[in-house]
Amino acid sequence: MSYQDGLRHVTMRQRWDRVAFLHWRYSSEDVAAMLPEPIEVDRLDGDAWVSLVAFVRVVAPPRVLPPVPWLSIYLETHVRTYVRGPDGARGLWFLSLDADRLAAAVVGRQMYGLPYRWSRLRLETAGDVVVYNTRLRRPRRRRVSSEVAVEVGEPIAADELGAADRFLTGRERMYALGRRGLYAIDGEHEPWRLSRAKVLHLDDGLVAATGLAAPEEAPLVHYCGGMEARIGRRMPVTGRGVLPASEPSILPRPLFPTAHLASTAASGAVRGGVCASR
Repeated sequence: MSYQDGLRHVTMRQRWDRVAFLHWRYSSEDVAAMLPEPIEVDRLDGDAWVSLVAFVRVVAPPRVLPPVPWLSIYLETHVRTYVRGPDGARGLWFLSLDADRLAAAVVGRQMYGLPYRWSRLRLETAGDVVVYNTRLRRPRRRRVSSEVAVEVGEPIAADELGAADRFLTGRERMYALGRRGLYAIDGEHEPWRLSRAKVLHLDDGLVAATGLAAPEEAPLVHYCGGMEARIGRRMPVTGRGVLPASEPSILPRPLFPTAHLASTAASGAVRGGVCASR
């Protein structure tokens, strides 16, 4: 079965490019204090994990709308943790999400109940080095920012992936708290084509801004050049599990040409979600 065969209600197709993952171990008790019932911490080797993820998101609009590349290509940085729902299903819980498109932040908050913020983001590349910058617009009295530089290494073969690699990247459900309660959104995507990577520079305030202590240890790092995904509809979560979505799907139009995005992104810096040559 291909990755496109399992999701029944598809509302959105996306592409995630130049994805950098930085992962840290955390106390299960500290992370559990940030989760609503009945969401629980999903542990690996007895610990909770928290990740900082930065990337370029490309969103294909529904067929009823014309493509607007300026709105559909944007930068995102989020802080997430790994959880289980009331039925034991594994998923993600987002502690913060920052996007450099106001429309993306508004839709994420209003439609999905996700803690999106409209922030200033920038991505630069130089050979195998990728630099991600995020700076919150508010509160102005307390500057919160993140700067991460990673050097991309060799691809990781599928038979080399360990339990931690799969635990931290193999998630196809997210949970969120909306106006009418808790719900889940399923997605499906190609297998991550992960590469090794190392941190050349890290000055991050986003993790600590969620209310967790700033990480003290060096992170586990992954990188992916790009992959496609499909997103489903919201599904209410009860104490016993997730109720299936019953609404008809709105099929999205095909994504923007991948080759065009890759060639533009490879040319230099991304400013405001638009790749610009140096």
